[in-house]
Amino acid sequence: MRATPILGWVVLGGIVAALVVIPLWQRRVDPYKKPEFGEASPISIDLEIRGEQIAQLNNSADLMAVLRAGRHTRQHECSYQGKLILYYEDGTTVEARLRPGHKDAYYEFSCANGLFAVPRPAFMSALAAAGVDTNQMPTK
Repeated sequence: MRATPILGWVVLGGIVAALVVIPLWQRRVDPYKKPEFGEASPISIDLEIRGEQIAQLNNSADLMAVLRAGRHTRQHECSYQGKLILYYEDGTTVEARLRPGHKDAYYEFSCANGLFAVPRPAFMSALAAAGVDTNQMPTK
């Protein structure tokens, strides 16, 4: 007779644990995870800051090398201030949303498989090499 209430508590405890543990598990940082941009290089990239296109990049090899080396980081609630729209020869597009990191040492971006951080000096240098006026990039 007492097995039913105990079973109910066990089931309820399992549900509560799943509701707490699963979201925490999904927020973990995977040091081996890399951003997914595909094997091909984009033929052009649009850079938008606060809804305004500030550049179209046709020389993106350096920038793609920096982005592909991004380090997976924990998702959090900061707002995005820009985005990169990557255009590929086969007609597909990929979007990476941008935001300055919490420290001057890095810049953050999100793509289809998570949030990543890259060294800010390397990111800004790659943008400058592609012809971007980096003074227009948000830093805070």
